[in-house]
Amino acid sequence: MDKKCKLPAQKFVFQRLGVAGLFILMPSVALADAAAIEFGPLQLTPLVSAEVYHDDNFLRSSDQAISSLVTKLSPQVALQMDSAQTQLLANYRLDDFAYSASSSDDATDHVIDANLAHEFNARNRIELSLYYFDGHEERGKGLSQGSLASDVEVIEYTQDNLRVSYELGGLGANGRLALAFEQQDYEYQNERGLTRVRDREQENLTATFYWNLTAKLELLAEMRDTANNYDYFNPESTLGTLDSEQTDYYLGAQWQATAKTSGALRVGRYDRNYDSSARQDSSGSSWEAWVEWQPVQRATVTLRSGRASRESTGVGNFIDAEDHSFNWRHQLSGRDSFTLELAAGKDSYEGSDREDDRSTFALSYERELQRWLTVAVGYRYGERDSSVDSNDYEQNIGFVRLSLSL
Repeated sequence: MDKKCKLPAQKFVFQRLGVAGLFILMPSVALADAAAIEFGPLQLTPLVSAEVYHDDNFLRSSDQAISSLVTKLSPQVALQMDSAQTQLLANYRLDDFAYSASSSDDATDHVIDANLAHEFNARNRIELSLYYFDGHEERGKGLSQGSLASDVEVIEYTQDNLRVSYELGGLGANGRLALAFEQQDYEYQNERGLTRVRDREQENLTATFYWNLTAKLELLAEMRDTANNYDYFNPESTLGTLDSEQTDYYLGAQWQATAKTSGALRVGRYDRNYDSSARQDSSGSSWEAWVEWQPVQRATVTLRSGRASRESTGVGNFIDAEDHSFNWRHQLSGRDSFTLELAAGKDSYEGSDREDDRSTFALSYERELQRWLTVAVGYRYGERDSSVDSNDYEQNIGFVRLSLSL
């Protein structure tokens, strides 16, 4: 059966949070509010969310906007253990997508995320994080942007991450050293003529020294070394392999200025060197910054900004990416809250003429009907304005989500 997108004639949705951000996609029912099944020191928490959304351009197409009603069912189970010296948090989630406009876009994703932290004593801590994803890329993202969105099957891939970190020094000591090793592996499962050259393994070493100036302010110096090793390159390409090594250097600070304000800032530069002499090495400035502010007791404002290099999704040697976001979450009462998010970014595909400007606006309202039952409604607008016209798109999504726990 042809799995390519069939277009209808007419139009009709812990401490460091682990390798990939543990539970960033949790349903609306908070883990802290859900009832757990206890097995001695372990707590098992089942959760499920059901979402229906209308997407007016699920291909993210510049000239062929096709709308679809999408249903998303997400059962998951969380395992938690918390003792004086050891904390464990693990999660398995299944995301099942069904598209009314194109059954060939139906997909099922599996996500496993786990974090284990242990404190040997006040001066020695270790943390292990695991992440595994087996699923798909939405059309118009990743490797299927522009005209490819309707020309290829839904791209499927697996990603597995392992991160081990160690900290030496007391949290209140004048000096503290953090070391980390992370390995990521990406392997695409289909459309191998397009995706084979994107299979890769990435290894990262990070060393950070924290200098405690006051009880609420730490200075830091950090170095990261990242090796990108691609499994295959097209021998007919005159540019050769995408294998590279990048070193990032940062100076910065993190602070808890008051009970209402905290943040962190890293400013530095990167140096990227390619194994292939046909590809141009690159260097430039980079930064990471975030500030969280509580102007009133029930409101939290989060500002983020960053610039970093990312692996290319099709053209150029790599992506010089810049991102800025504003998030405002307001607890209207004990049961009601709303969230406003604004984001903007720019992607420069180094080694090509392509440049993209990205923007997002999102607004959602959430109400806790019962401790175990939450309903949310929202709207999301996304736009990409590219120097390559076929990669432009606008997208409007409206959703309703129901989340349940024990």
